[in-house]
Amino acid sequence: MDMIKIEEIVEEPLNALWKKYSNQWFTELPPLYPKEIKVSGIIFIGINPSIKDEERTEVLKLGKNASKTYDLHGEHKQHPYFKKFIEIEEKTALPWTHFDLLYIRETKQSKVRDLLKTEAGLDFIYQQCLLTKQIIDRLISQETKKIFIVNNTLARLLLGQEKTMDKEGKRINVWMGYDFNWNESIGTYTLNGHPFFFTSMLTGQRALDKGSFERLIWQIELANIYLHHKIKDTTLKQQFEIKGCFYDKKKQGYRSLLTIKRKKVKGEASDLFVVMMNPGGSEPLEESYDKNKLVRAKPDSTQYQIMRLMKLLHFNFATIINLSDCRGAKSSKFIKQLSDGEIKYDAHSIFDEKRKKELNTLLEKNSPTLIAWGLSEKLIDLKSDALNKLSAQKVFGYQKRGSQLHYYHPIQFNAQLKFDWLKNTYYAFKKVYQ
Repeated sequence: MDMIKIEEIVEEPLNALWKKYSNQWFTELPPLYPKEIKVSGIIFIGINPSIKDEERTEVLKLGKNASKTYDLHGEHKQHPYFKKFIEIEEKTALPWTHFDLLYIRETKQSKVRDLLKTEAGLDFIYQQCLLTKQIIDRLISQETKKIFIVNNTLARLLLGQEKTMDKEGKRINVWMGYDFNWNESIGTYTLNGHPFFFTSMLTGQRALDKGSFERLIWQIELANIYLHHKIKDTTLKQQFEIKGCFYDKKKQGYRSLLTIKRKKVKGEASDLFVVMMNPGGSEPLEESYDKNKLVRAKPDSTQYQIMRLMKLLHFNFATIINLSDCRGAKSSKFIKQLSDGEIKYDAHSIFDEKRKKELNTLLEKNSPTLIAWGLSEKLIDLKSDALNKLSAQKVFGYQKRGSQLHYYHPIQFNAQLKFDWLKNTYYAFKKVYQ
């Protein structure tokens, strides 16, 4: 996992700032900051490092020899302040990191706020904000989106979330000056595509109550789904490889199997089994192919959506079959061909009795099974037969309300519906497997 080395960014500027105000009470203790932070998952933003009275005495004794850094993800991770961060990581499967906007060690926030009442204090706070802004700018400029949780009201102010105009039309409370945008899809603010949640403290006397904390976890999960929904096809193409078993029968193209695998993961064990309607626009990228040989394949929009789900649920290898092997980019054309009896290969479905051994070999892996074969009423017989043969599997999918046979297809008519598919399929998986 990539890291940002905080020490390299802030050490010299903070030494200069503390020297500038060496005769002030607020530089009595040296600054404190993590050596490095992670650059993915959840990023918690606080206001400043606190210090207990006994620790203050020890630091004062050490003077210039006192440590200015700590290992956030080492022993320091066990500090009580980070307890809720660890709990959120366990519930969301998202790694976390943390940094404060300021570097002054002080437990009483009232004393930090009092600095805003003096010219020297204002400059002292502002210079630290400009320094931290370099870190935030680097984080939000990256393509991989993170989820930020600002769990302090003063931190919210310093980020610029409360900037406004006074009676004379002058901008006030600008500070770092970030412009946050409200996102209706996830119910929170975003900054350059990164979700930001502004909350109260997660620990201590002013901590979120249990209900609010559970709601925060739900919102984090929703934001994470949304970020996966926004991943570009080009990014996914770099991370996954596609292979398929293609064959021809009576001048018609077929595909019996497709695999989607993360490129950097070793092994051939499938951890996700997918059943859809029929192969879409995916084509072989090699001239020579047959039913028993996996060859490189061109991905289509449906497969990119499956990749997003795989990333979201941390799957590495998906095996995909269909109700019918008959290839065709337009599902309506396939359904008409089937209804009109134009598919001449009678065992075009892997669920046909003639292909029982082939199906059972795939089902031996007993992987989580996603059903996403669409809502067509004309495929009821195929769907019913498939569900009977999958009865020993634990299946999940975005099921049409009131129906036992219909499950929404990954590709929908617009971006919102595609997001809905990803979201509801994620929740369906959690309901069955967690």
